[in-house]
Amino acid sequence: MILHSDQSTNFNSALFADICKLLGLPKTRMTALHPESDGMVERFNRTILNHLSLFVSKNQTDWDTHLPLFILAYRSADHEATGCTPADMLFGRTLRLPCDILFGRPSDTPSSPNEYLNNLEEGDQVWMYNPKRRRGLSPKLQQNWEGPYTIVKKLNDVIFRVQRPPNAKPKVIRINRLAPYRATDHSSML
Repeated sequence: MILHSDQSTNFNSALFADICKLLGLPKTRMTALHPESDGMVERFNRTILNHLSLFVSKNQTDWDTHLPLFILAYRSADHEATGCTPADMLFGRTLRLPCDILFGRPSDTPSSPNEYLNNLEEGDQVWMYNPKRRRGLSPKLQQNWEGPYTIVKKLNDVIFRVQRPPNAKPKVIRINRLAPYRATDHSSML
């Protein structure tokens, strides 16, 4: 086994070098300013940031409280490349979560976001992708999706007119900037 890291000072300290030596782990570093040399980690970090940005507060101080639930969701979700969950691969069985027992999966639920988007109709609620940036906050943790918007009219298979509050000016949006919106009420679980 080889330990491969970026050039962060955490991984280049004398203490870390001593730990690697004690454990008999050879250590390599990726080249400076070239994150592509550790693409799998960089891609996972992007996934974490994309999901955390949906839940952090406006001042971005509570991101760490959402991390454990994100990790649970990630480890228990099917991955497109492998066709199974990380938990399946690690433990050899499917995780059984309390929400699976409480809610199950409705049989008429589309199995993927693309299937859902192909069935959008007037009156459906959706998220709209809008990557605006606010000064003074980490752009990586800012929300890129806003909503819910209501589909006012389906102009064709890929273009929709959506509106947020009833009196707001409608917007014409391509389907690739829309995502399914599902309202959730967690009060019954408290």
